[in-house]
Amino acid sequence: MTDSCKSRASPKTITTIVLAATLLYGAGHLLWYWQTPFGQAPVLDERENLGWAMRIATGTLPEEPFFRAMLYPLLLAGVFKLGIPASVLPMAGMLLGLGLHLLNTLLAVRIAATLFRSSVAGLATGILHGLNPVLLHYATQLLDNTLANTFVLLGVLALARPARDDRTDDDLATAMLAAAGWTLAALARPQLLMLLPSLPLLWLLLRRSGPRGQWRNLLTITLTAGALLSAQGLWQRSVSGSLNVLPAQAAYNLWSANRPGADGRYFTQTVRMTAKDIHTNPAGEEAVLLFVRETGRPPASPDEVNRHWQTRLREHVVGNPAGWLGLMARKTYYLFNDFEPYNNKTYAFHQARSPWLAPNPIGWGLLLTASLAGATILIRGNPRGALLILTTFGVLAAGILLTYVSGRFRLPLTALLCVLGGGLPFAAGLACKTRLLLAGSMLCAAMVTFSDFAGARDTKTFLQDNLLLAASALESGDDETAWDASAEALARAPSHPDAKANLLTAGFNLLLADRLTTEREAVWRQNAGEVATGLAHEPQVPMVAAIAGLALWRGGKQDVALSLWKQQARATDGDPSADALALALRSAGKPAPALQDTNPDNAFALMLLAVTAPSDSNHDLRLLAGRLFAGKPISNFQ
Repeated sequence: MTDSCKSRASPKTITTIVLAATLLYGAGHLLWYWQTPFGQAPVLDERENLGWAMRIATGTLPEEPFFRAMLYPLLLAGVFKLGIPASVLPMAGMLLGLGLHLLNTLLAVRIAATLFRSSVAGLATGILHGLNPVLLHYATQLLDNTLANTFVLLGVLALARPARDDRTDDDLATAMLAAAGWTLAALARPQLLMLLPSLPLLWLLLRRSGPRGQWRNLLTITLTAGALLSAQGLWQRSVSGSLNVLPAQAAYNLWSANRPGADGRYFTQTVRMTAKDIHTNPAGEEAVLLFVRETGRPPASPDEVNRHWQTRLREHVVGNPAGWLGLMARKTYYLFNDFEPYNNKTYAFHQARSPWLAPNPIGWGLLLTASLAGATILIRGNPRGALLILTTFGVLAAGILLTYVSGRFRLPLTALLCVLGGGLPFAAGLACKTRLLLAGSMLCAAMVTFSDFAGARDTKTFLQDNLLLAASALESGDDETAWDASAEALARAPSHPDAKANLLTAGFNLLLADRLTTEREAVWRQNAGEVATGLAHEPQVPMVAAIAGLALWRGGKQDVALSLWKQQARATDGDPSADALALALRSAGKPAPALQDTNPDNAFALMLLAVTAPSDSNHDLRLLAGRLFAGKPISNFQ
C-alpha cells in the first residue's frame, strides 16, 4: 500500500498534533464536567466502583466472591494509595480516564499507521478517536470501559506488526504482549473474554513462523493468559475462599439480557430498589431477590444463584429458539444503529447538555460508513491487516450480542471503526467502478445506521437520566438543577415516586434559601399532597414524610401534616432527617431532648419547632438543616 496522500509532517509531528488536540478538547470537557452535579457526585456504577476501590485500599473487602470485575477498582485503589485524599478521588479518577483516552488515541494512531503503512492514516484515525465525543464522554466517567479499551488496543497493536510484516522470525515478546493485553481486557470487562480463544488462531493466521517458532509462541500466549487469570482467581480465593476467575454477575447478566421480554439494549430492572439500597449493585440485589421468589428459599451460596440463572437461560433458549433468535436479530440492528443505547446514562441526554460534546458530529453512524472505505483499502493493500481488524470486530460483536448492545458495551468496536476510518483519505485512489460500489455500500450503511425501527432511537430512558441528575444535584447542592430535572421526570412519568420525592426535597432546600417562587411552591404543595396520600398506605423515607408535612403545614393543613408526621414516626425505626434538625436546634441553643429518646413524636416535634421558626432567625442553621435533609451525613457538619 502506498501513501498517496503524502504529508510534509513527520509521523512524530502528526502524533504530537493529534495528542495536543485531544488533550485540549478533553481538558475543556472535563473542566466543564467537574462543575456539573455528576462531576461532583457520581452515581450508580461509578459510586460503586469508588466504594470497591476504598474497600480494596483499606483491606475491607467482604468475604464473598466478587460480583463485578475488580481490575478498574483496583486501579482506583492504587491511585488512592498514592496519597490522593478520598474526597478528591472521584476527580482524580476522571483525570485518569482522560489520560487513558489519550493513551488509547496514541495506540489507535499507531495501529492505523502500521496497518495502512501511512502516517496520513494515523492522522485520520487520531482525529476520529481523539476527538470522538462518545469515547471522551465515557472516559470521564468512573467506569471500566476506557481501561478495557486500552488493553484491547494494546493487543491489536501487538498483532498489527505480524499482520504487516513478512518476517518469519520468532517474537515471544509480541506474543506475550498480545496475550497480556487481551487477558487484562477480559479481567476489566468479562464480556471481552471471547477475545482469548480467538488469539491463538489469529496468531497462526498472521504470523508466518516455522513450526518450532509457532509452538513456542502459542505456549507463551497460553502461559501469559494463564498466569494473569490465575492471579485473579487466587486474589478471589484469598478474599472469599472460592477460586473464581469471572465475577458472579456474569450468569444473571446473561439471563437478564436474553430472558423473555428482554429489551436487548440495556439492563431493565424488574425489582424497585428502596432508599436503603440505592447505592448497592441493582443487578446483584435483583439476582438474589428473584432467586428467593422463584425457589421460595434463600440461596446457600452465590454459586447456587449462578447455577439457577444458568439453568433458566439454557431452558429458555432451548425451549424457545425462535424467540431468542428474534431477540438476537433486534440486537444486531440496535448494534449497528447510530443511537447510543442507555446504560446507567443515555449519551444523547448528556451530549445535549455539554457545550463540548453537543456540536461534535463524530458518532457511530459516521464511523461505520467511513470504515467501509477503510476496510476496502485495507483488504486490497494488506489482507492480513484486514483479517486482524475484521476478525477482532466480529468476535467483540458476538460477545456484545450475547449481553447488551448499550453504548458502553460497544466502545471497543467504536475504537476499531476509528482505525478503519484511517483509510478514508485513500478512497479517491480506487478505480472508478470500485468507488461507485463503495459509495453504494456506504449509502446503504447510512440508511441502516441512521434509521429508527423497533424503537432504536427511543428516548424513554431520559426519565432515568433525569432521576439520576436530580439525585446527584441534591447531593452536590445544586437545587435549581434538582428541581428542573425532577419536574422534567414528572412530565414524563407523573406518578413516579422517586421524581416526586426529589422534587419535594429540592423545593424544601430552595425554600430554606428563600429561592422557592410562588409558582414553584404551588407545584411543591400539590406534589406534597399526592405524596402524603401514598405515604398513608406505604411508609417511605422519613425525609419525604417530613418535607411533605411541611408543605401541607404551609398550605394551611396543619392537622394533616401532624397526623402524617406522627404516622411516619411510628412506622420507621430511625429518622436521620429529624436527628439532623435536632442537631441544628441544639446548635442554636434551644432545648432538645436526647436523640435516643424512644418517644416517636419527639423528633418530629423538634422538626416542627425548627421549620416554624421566624424566617429571619437562624437562617444559616435552617439552610444547614436543608443540606442535611438532602442526604449529607451529620458528621460533615459537626
